[in-house]
Amino acid sequence: MDVNSAPSQSELKQFNELHSRYINTAQGCKEMMKWEDAGNAYYEAAKIAEGYLIDVGTASSNYLSAGNCYRRALSEQAYETYLKCIDAHLKYGAQEEATAIAVRCGYMFDSEYGDIVISNEFYDKADELREKYNLEHNCAFSTNYMHNFLLNISDALNNQQKYRDQFDWIKVYQQMFKNELTQTIAYVEELSDTSKNVIRKREPAQVSQDA
Repeated sequence: MDVNSAPSQSELKQFNELHSRYINTAQGCKEMMKWEDAGNAYYEAAKIAEGYLIDVGTASSNYLSAGNCYRRALSEQAYETYLKCIDAHLKYGAQEEATAIAVRCGYMFDSEYGDIVISNEFYDKADELREKYNLEHNCAFSTNYMHNFLLNISDALNNQQKYRDQFDWIKVYQQMFKNELTQTIAYVEELSDTSKNVIRKREPAQVSQDA
């Protein structure tokens, strides 16, 4: 099928099924802590969502999941995947979330990879997006981002039939989910403090440059 043409109903069904298989594969790999394999599966799911299902919102989420898995594997593939994630968020109209991801990547590549060059690239990307879209500097997780996160969980709980596989997975692995969420909250708190420190360090140089 031509990627630029609209898929037929039968093709759309096939791509949806293929996308679901990749997601299930990714979740299975995560359970076994095969992070790179999980990242590969999420990445393939993202390509299907973006190229064939024309669902940029799902693609951006899949790219983010892929990047996070590559990060756990300390894979170089994380860099390209996070860039695709940011681009997909921008196409989806989620400029604040794209900016937040750029900030988190800047912190991550410095603290976890020790790569100050790529770290600064992501921080500069965040600055560029703030200026382009006239965004105020806030916590890396915007209120809108967290609101949508809660809505997605609520939607899944209220539509158990539609999301039965995901819902059953959460019930079975509730403690794992709780631990991941606790770690994420701690990470956000640390990131918020670090981001403020980075801004303080970068602002004088920016003022000097503007002068």
